[in-house]
Amino acid sequence: MRETIPTLCAILLIVLLAAPFTPTASSAAPVVSPDVFITLDQKVLEADAELGHTRIVTFTGSATLNNTLDVTGNVTVTLDAFAEGLAVSVTPNFLTLNADTKEETFQVSGIVPERTSHSKTYTLTVGGEARLVDGGPSSEVGPATALITVGQYFRFAITCNEDAMSECKAGQELTYRLSIANQGNGEDAIAVNMSSETVAKLEDSGFKASLNATNVTIPEGYVRLVELKVTAPSSFEGFYVNEIIILNLVFRSLTSMKEGEAIEEKNYALYIRLVDTGLGGIDISPGMVAAGIAAFLVLAVAGLVITAIILKRRGRKDDRAGPKKGKPSGK
Repeated sequence: MRETIPTLCAILLIVLLAAPFTPTASSAAPVVSPDVFITLDQKVLEADAELGHTRIVTFTGSATLNNTLDVTGNVTVTLDAFAEGLAVSVTPNFLTLNADTKEETFQVSGIVPERTSHSKTYTLTVGGEARLVDGGPSSEVGPATALITVGQYFRFAITCNEDAMSECKAGQELTYRLSIANQGNGEDAIAVNMSSETVAKLEDSGFKASLNATNVTIPEGYVRLVELKVTAPSSFEGFYVNEIIILNLVFRSLTSMKEGEAIEEKNYALYIRLVDTGLGGIDISPGMVAAGIAAFLVLAVAGLVITAIILKRRGRKDDRAGPKKGKPSGK
């Protein structure tokens, strides 16, 4: 028995050496996960948040398969995008890559809410997952990031706290408080001036006017007051009763000029009606002269008619009486 053991061992060794080698699962080549990276072509885009405008920004990007030598078959890439406070979407959000098609492009769009503040900035993040179609481990894709800023638009409104039409007596001082409301989406500097025609009119007529500020900075959503004081001359000699003095004010956004945008500008008119202050102060207006002439003509015509009637009646009386009897001529 002892003699047969070495013989059996030798036979078993020969059989093992002759048998072909079959690798086990642990010795097989490992499955490599796809290496996909994404890029965005734009790092920053500006959105237009003004009411009635598009408010949409669109980024372009690409997904690229890096390890084409290690990966066989198709790789599917699923993309997603996120920006806090925005509605964003990826088109297409499902890509297929392989050794022949190593790169595919996509678009990411976001829409900014209306009237978003100019100070707001959004961070856009794009990422996803890559996976072999034939199975195997998946890999994370990205993230790629970009910024969405909000462009500034310029709007303001003007109201007067007093009546735009005011009555004024000689020597009187009028005060107008003008409210400027910033309706844009960022801080704005507003210049306030009287038009050149108004300045010339005031100088010629003896009125004096002054603004307490000609340049006001207004934060987004706030209102600032500008005060205009107008002093009438001590006498209205040379003016007409109820004559209207027009004050044209010009409001202009200095910030829009600085930014190279379309200039936001508004005109606002105030009206001063001159009222009677006594007989020595105000000339008779053309309207009053015309009314007087018309009244005179009516009276003159009425007088002529009455005169004609009287004369006509006298003529009738004379006809009824007949010719007067005279004395004989003495022949």
